[in-house]
Amino acid sequence: MDVREIMQKIEHQYSYDKSLGITVREPEKGKIVLELPITRSHLNYNHTVHGAVYAGLLDTATGLTIRSLTGQPSVTIQLNVHYLAPGNEGGILIATASI
Repeated sequence: MDVREIMQKIEHQYSYDKSLGITVREPEKGKIVLELPITRSHLNYNHTVHGAVYAGLLDTATGLTIRSLTGQPSVTIQLNVHYLAPGNEGGILIATASI
């Protein structure tokens, strides 16, 4: 199974990524670019993107990048996020991960 086949299978199979609205833009072996259009469901009480949405997107990008190389699923043991700026409804979050 090549990288594109793995990513298509993942996009159609896993409900967490689908519920967030994550799509795979550029799958390559050892690199992935994900996109998440920001909707009202991603916002916190301050009307900005909830931190868990960022963390979920980053965790997904990391896991898919590893899987693109190994073909095997992986599990995150630790994830640290430094929040630099708020995301707003109507924007798009893009995550790029590479090994």
